[in-house]
Amino acid sequence: MAEINEESKVFTKVETESLPTKQSVWTKIRAFLFQEIDWNKPIKVELTPYQQKIEDEINAFLHQEISFKGFWNLIKS
Repeated sequence: MAEINEESKVFTKVETESLPTKQSVWTKIRAFLFQEIDWNKPIKVELTPYQQKIEDEINAFLHQEISFKGFWNLIKS
């Protein structure tokens, strides 16, 4: 910020670092969205035992071997 010195009609710079400021919500959101990310750092996810059990069941379901024998027998009958 700058203020006008009435005697000389010259702008003088005001120290902005010493002024108290309140962070707005948008400033906090912008700081979160545009923060520096270290892409070389590994991502570690910690799960509770129950969450790990559910994740294992989902993983087993998604990677099961697909067979159409049971489906074909259902259609024939």
